[in-house]
Formats: sequence, C-alpha cells, structure tokens
Amino acid sequence: LRFLLLSSGPSLLSSLETVLFNIEMETWQRLATSYILLLFCLGLSHQSIRQRRQGLNVASSEPCRTPQNAAGVCVDIKECSLHLDYLVNRRWQPGVKEYLQAALCYKQGSQVYTCCPIEKSVNFESNNGGSDCETPRGSPGSCVNIRKCNELLDMLLKREQTEFLKASLCGFENRDPKVCCPLGSNIEQPTPQPETQPDRGGVLPGRDVCGLSDFPNNRVVNGQPAALGSWPWMVALGYRSPRKPLDWLCGGSLIADRYVVTAAHCITNIGSRTMYVARLGDLNLDDKVADRASPINVPVERAIAHENYDPALHTVDIGLVKLK
Repeated sequence: LRFLLLSSGPSLLSSLETVLFNIEMETWQRLATSYILLLFCLGLSHQSIRQRRQGLNVASSEPCRTPQNAAGVCVDIKECSLHLDYLVNRRWQPGVKEYLQAALCYKQGSQVYTCCPIEKSVNFESNNGGSDCETPRGSPGSCVNIRKCNELLDMLLKREQTEFLKASLCGFENRDPKVCCPLGSNIEQPTPQPETQPDRGGVLPGRDVCGLSDFPNNRVVNGQPAALGSWPWMVALGYRSPRKPLDWLCGGSLIADRYVVTAAHCITNIGSRTMYVARLGDLNLDDKVADRASPINVPVERAIAHENYDPALHTVDIGLVKLK
C-alpha cells in the first residue's frame, strides 16, 4: 500500500478514504498503517517526520506540546483514544486533518506516536474572543486566527522568528493557523461590513469564493467531459482575422471581475489575428450543441504578455487580459 501510494500520489486518496471507513477497531496495526497513509495523503513526507522528531525526546510518554500549545505526552496513537476517535470518526471535521498532522511526534517502525493532550479536549471551531492559552514566552494569551493577531501576523509577513511562530501555533480555523496571541497585543475583532457593489476595477475575490467549484469531483482527467457549471472561472478566448470572423484558440482563468490570466503565447506572435472576445459560462463552444449553458461574451479591452516571456524557450509564458 505504501508503494502504491508513493507511486500514484493523491489519486489514491479516494480509495484510502473508502478503506478507512471499513477499519476494524480491534486491529491496531492496520489502524496505525492507515494513519501513516493518511499523513502521506496530506503531503507529510518522511523528511518532515524526521524534522518533527528532532525537536522531541523520542522516549515513550515523553512530555510534549500539542498544536494548541497544551500539555501532552508522546504516545502510540492506539493509546490515545482522543486522536483515535478523530482519525476514525471525525476526520472530515474542519481542521481535524491539519491538527493530526501537526500533532505527530515521530514514527518508529510501524508505530506512530502522537502528542496526546493530557486534558482530552480540543476545540477546532473559531470564536470571537478565542480560548485561553500560554505563549512560548510563558505569558497568558488568546488562541485566535493569525489574521486577527497583528503582532504575530507582522512576524509572518516579515518572515521573522519562524521558530517562535511555530511554537505559537494553537490550532486551525479551516485552513488558517491559529496562534496564541499575547493578551497585551492588538487582537482584531470582526466587525460587520455594509454590503456594497464591487468596484469594476476591483481587487481579487476573497478566498471564500475564488476558485471554488460546485461540482463534487475536483479534477477532470483523461479527457472526461466536464459537467455544466463545474468550472465557472474558465474562459474561452476568441480571435478574429480577415479569413475567419471567430476562432476559439486559447483559454484562461477569471481571477477578478475584469481580468483573465492566460498564456503569453496566446497574445504575442499571433499574426493577423486579434483577440477580441472572452466567453464565460459555456460548456461546448459549438453553438449547435444543446448543452443547457447560458454563456456570455465580454469584449476584450487589452491583452498584455509578461515582459520576460521568451517564445524560443517557452519560459514565463503568462499574460493578462483586461475585459471591458
């Protein structure tokens, strides 16, 4: 199984999930192996496991700090009923996979050792005020999303004190890390914002909407047809020339309400052709095919290739299209 996983990569994730659903609780070694495979699916390599191990005493039941900076001990996962329950019954809860990955102490043979909290309680959900915690300096703090802790966010943006930031990790809020923010620092509280119409020149869409598909399968492989509406940010770029009024020759991705990222070779050295229209929301570009789509065509205002694009070497092959 390990060989297949390492050879096939993420494509085995769905198969692994099916196997995990059928785990027999009494077969501890199979459970430990499944946990290892799950960590590989999360992208945790043997090297990162060894790095994690270097910071801990590998003796069994050695004291450690959990991802939420609580007191814990490094034990075989089969001896930690809390983490065992997370793996088997709650692995799809937001933040659980990231928590289990961060809680790993080390691997020894077929055994996986996890930092099991002494107090069997872990909160993965966010709250406005955060929960009590202790900073790496030993001062009281509040466990909040790092975006709300200006002091530690500034460290992150300046790439300073990485070890301190790692030690401040106290959990996850969806994909964002939560840190133990000192009580004396400025913790931003969310304030309701009035709804406004987006600026047509606008900034990039937020993470809550950008790049999200409503289609359950997140990949189209081996030429399988896409479902209607499954890739709403995909754009077809149309060209016209003296010989042909419309030719769909390139594609791109919508990254803001007026901007499409595409390849530089779609913009330069295109002869007598002119890129003049972008089509969004279509499924089949053949207008004679009834695909139930309701596409829209938006005129192209300007197309810009990256200044460092090299058509001979095919490097920096990226460009930006501005829509009207």
